Amino acid sequence: MSIRIIFYVNEKKEREVELTGGRMTIGRGTDCHLIVNDPMVSSHHLTIFETDGTVYVQDDNSVNGTFLNGEALSTSVPLRNKAEISFCNYKIIVHTDASDGSLENKPVEEVGGNKTMMISREDVEAARPGKLPFTGKQMIIGGVAAGVLLILLILLFLPSEGAKKKGPAPMRAGMMNTYFLKLGQQVRTQIDDRKNLEQANSYYSLGKEKLKMSKVNHDADFTALLYFYRAKGSIMEMNPKPPIWDELNPQIAQTEQQLKKKLKELFQQAWLAENDNDKEGAVRLYETIQAMVPDESSLIYRTASFRMAKLR
Repeated sequence: MSIRIIFYVNEKKEREVELTGGRMTIGRGTDCHLIVNDPMVSSHHLTIFETDGTVYVQDDNSVNGTFLNGEALSTSVPLRNKAEISFCNYKIIVHTDASDGSLENKPVEEVGGNKTMMISREDVEAARPGKLPFTGKQMIIGGVAAGVLLILLILLFLPSEGAKKKGPAPMRAGMMNTYFLKLGQQVRTQIDDRKNLEQANSYYSLGKEKLKMSKVNHDADFTALLYFYRAKGSIMEMNPKPPIWDELNPQIAQTEQQLKKKLKELFQQAWLAENDNDKEGAVRLYETIQAMVPDESSLIYRTASFRMAKLR
């Protein structure tokens, strides 16, 4: 049975591998089969393994927990085809159906802006310096041949001196109809752009006002960020971009960084409280984290819920 495992980072496909040897460990440790360089991930976070034709997943007593289809894992659980496993900012889809052809010849997307390093032990071995497949002489000959080929291609596509310059083609009746059709579309687009710009300005103002309340409202940063995203979405298709575009992107980055910093400090305080056996203090901190990101489907909210369930 072919078992394919697809990894996603922030909902974007990062890596696709096949389960070989019947077992795959995932975590920050260098002895894991898949190494995820992320402080939120435990040294040995989870394991996917096959026994008697059945694929299982188990949480290896990780700090932030492992979830199967949204439910926290406490024991080894068998997986169905296309089961969804999530942990920290990552998601895994396990395909256990060998006849499922949907995985073939699909390119892996690059994750723009993500700084998490996800490598396998095979990648580490392959990255070690070894003997080059070509000698220095062969590389020089190949480079010269490529240069000659490039020159020939340039000469082939250069226009000849005797080529006659063609004047503009006469306008036909169909061209006139097409012109007026495009003109009408352009006017409608301008009207839509005006509405979208007004909407973007409104969302942007709401976000700025919400940020002023960040000292009294836990969810102010999160709500402001939602308004900024909506403003950006309203003008995403506009070309050229209005001046507000240059203000939105830095504001989004600054608000995200501010929210991440607050959440990181709260998580660290909660972990220290757990280590000091201050369960009540840790629970209050996790409740504050949930208030800051009230989206119950988010991994941050679910991680806080998982830690509180362990403390109670």
